[in-house]
Amino acid sequence: MKFRTLALGLFAAAGITSAASAQNLVTNPSFENGFSGWINFNNAYVEPVHPRTGALGAKFFGNFWGTFNVSGCFQEFPASAGETFRASAYWYNQLQDPNAQFNDQMQADNFAVLNLEYRDNIGELISFDSTRALDASSPTDTWIQAVTQGTAPAGTAFVRVVLLFLQPGEGTFIGGAAWADDVTFRRLNPNCVADFDGSGFVDSDDFVAFVNMFSAGDETSDVDGSGFVDSDDFVFYVSAFEVGCN
Repeated sequence: MKFRTLALGLFAAAGITSAASAQNLVTNPSFENGFSGWINFNNAYVEPVHPRTGALGAKFFGNFWGTFNVSGCFQEFPASAGETFRASAYWYNQLQDPNAQFNDQMQADNFAVLNLEYRDNIGELISFDSTRALDASSPTDTWIQAVTQGTAPAGTAFVRVVLLFLQPGEGTFIGGAAWADDVTFRRLNPNCVADFDGSGFVDSDDFVAFVNMFSAGDETSDVDGSGFVDSDDFVFYVSAFEVGCN
């Protein structure tokens, strides 16, 4: 415990503020230029309604076809099998205004997801990773971050980051909408020592995580690969942290 306190004190005193991170590959991540850079489909719009940042955000809702349907948008990037990706987006469930003509609060079985889709060289879907971002039980009038991470399977040539609103109730016309803003998509570097917590960013959380493991003598803190956890690992990690990740 004493070493941990000393190490964190030295971290603060040294003013180490590395903020290097994997590059956000998304074009127009907060929809300030409409859907420029995105492929949008069905009931997907950009509106100046309670954006998280900037002046605009994306809004998605169902198509009221009476059968299962989706609305959304995506961006596609070249990818290879074995690469690891991380996507995030902020989502908003608007509390229903009793005086409004339409109910935009999430309702019944409707839900929104943030997906990573892995596709082959002719665009066929191989598999996907998915995180449920919003549904009728989600808190209202607050931005909620959803994160999806995954590794591309064999045969992958492209990866898509996909924002979807799903209206699954057959024979129903349930309303509700999902807003989204500030989307990120990153290739993670599994060989980046400084990103100790694997978040895709190099920040103070990584330093704290390393110090905790180092103080416990955990083998994950043997960052110099010597087979021992010792002061050399601490020096090695501090040097790596100051450099960050490319």
